[in-house]
Amino acid sequence: MRINILTPDFSVPDETALVQPMLEHEAVVLHLRKPDASAKEYRQYLDSIPARLHHKIILHGAFELAKEYPVKGIHLNSHLRTGTALNELLATFSDSTLTLSSSFHNWEEIATTTVAWDAAFISPVFDSISKKGYKAAIPLHQCSVIQQQLMETHGHRPQILGLGGVDRHNIQQLHQNGFDGAVLLGSIWASEKPLTALNMLLDSLA
Repeated sequence: MRINILTPDFSVPDETALVQPMLEHEAVVLHLRKPDASAKEYRQYLDSIPARLHHKIILHGAFELAKEYPVKGIHLNSHLRTGTALNELLATFSDSTLTLSSSFHNWEEIATTTVAWDAAFISPVFDSISKKGYKAAIPLHQCSVIQQQLMETHGHRPQILGLGGVDRHNIQQLHQNGFDGAVLLGSIWASEKPLTALNMLLDSLA
């Protein structure tokens, strides 16, 4: 399974020092999301990670940096997926090899999208760890149905990645229901030892 780690909104001590060994795992991709950060702060974050690992990072903001750094792709939240913002971004990166992904909150949104996304987050698949009261709302068994529907309709489907409450105890449920991967947040960054938490989760998939 593809393992995606979403950076925390808050600042974690020695965060980039923790991120580097995480990215050494072949299956791991980092989603750099800092909602209140400036382009300068995004740049500083990237500069603190060895350039050889930049191809495993996907930007959730400061998209202009994707033309300066050899990042893997860009990710649009649900607000950027509508209106002129989407068309402008697609036009800006139309000649690039960047992956494009976005966030969705129900299967219908994914089934009716007209953009050939490379990956789609869908949440919450389980009760959230980082957002109290954010309860599971995605029927896991529908994943395979939507995947088949997209292939029949468009001849293409995005990788489906489950987000929300994913940890080493439930990640196998995503695999069993046809998900291509998982997005980790609270199970990693709410841990006293984020790297250990990741390694234990990867061991559970072995």
